[in-house]
Formats: sequence, structure tokens, C-alpha cells
Amino acid sequence: CEKGWRGDDCSIPECAQNCNNFGKCVAPDTCQCRQWPNEWTDGRVEGGFPLFRKPNGDPQMTGWTGYDCATPICTQAERFRLNVDTNAYSAKR
Repeated sequence: CEKGWRGDDCSIPECAQNCNNFGKCVAPDTCQCRQWPNEWTDGRVEGGFPLFRKPNGDPQMTGWTGYDCATPICTQAERFRLNVDTNAYSAKR
């Protein structure tokens, strides 16, 4: 196999780095990072519109980026929101 490939038919890519956060090695030393549309909306009836949009109106992507998928893609919001259920935490006290 050529450098960066392995397997019986040389079709399995090898990445020197770990592809973190469920990223996937898709070519030699190239991770494909997990990304999805952000879910921040403007709060209008029936779901509203994405706060962070591409020029065509589709939501911007969030998730992970970078050579090893370790850099979060961040979006700004009007107000801070925790990504944990604080009610569940305070009930245990």
C-alpha cells in the first residue's frame, strides 16, 4: 500500500492523529468532523427561524472542526444557556 493507506485492498486510510468527538479518518491524515445545523431559533411561533443563518437562510453548522476534530464550532446567542439540566442537579441537593 502507498503511505497513509492500509488493508487488503489498500482502501483504509490511516490518520496519525486521533479523530476526536466521533470524527472519522477519511483520507491519509484527514479527519471528517461531526457537524450538524445549530438549533438556536428566534422564538417565533411554530419554531421560528435560525438565529445564525447562511445567506440562503439555512442554519449555520455547529459541531467540531480542526485537523483532529477537537475544536468546537461556537455560535453566539442573545443570552447564555447551559447545556445541562440545572433542575435535575438542584433536586439532588
